Amino acid sequence: MSKNKRKSERSPIELAASYGIPQDLPDTEEAQVKDVSAGGFCIYSPKKIPEGKAFILAVDLDNNEQITVTVKAVWCQPEEERFRVGVQIMEENSPDLKRFLEFYNSLSE
Repeated sequence: MSKNKRKSERSPIELAASYGIPQDLPDTEEAQVKDVSAGGFCIYSPKKIPEGKAFILAVDLDNNEQITVTVKAVWCQPEEERFRVGVQIMEENSPDLKRFLEFYNSLSE
C-alpha cells in the first residue's frame, strides 16, 4: 500500500522560496520547494518547523513571478544540515493560490 496521501500528482520541479513565521522567526528564511502538487509540497528549510505550524510562504515561479500562500507544516524531518518539511496549502480562494494552481497545471502540459 502506498504511503502517498496526496490527492494530485507530484511534479519534481524545484523552486526558490522564502517563509516567515511572525511569532517565531522575526526574519524570513530561505527555502527550496520540491515535489509540488496542487494541495501542497515539500520544502527544504534551514530551521525546524513544528508540525501543525501555519506560516506564510513566498514561492518564486519560473517566470520571475512570486506568489504568497499560507501553508501548514504536516511533517518535518532532519536531512543533513537542513530540514525537509511537508506542507499543506491552507488557502482556498486567493489570487496567488489561483496563479499557483495555473502554474502547477501548466507543468503537466
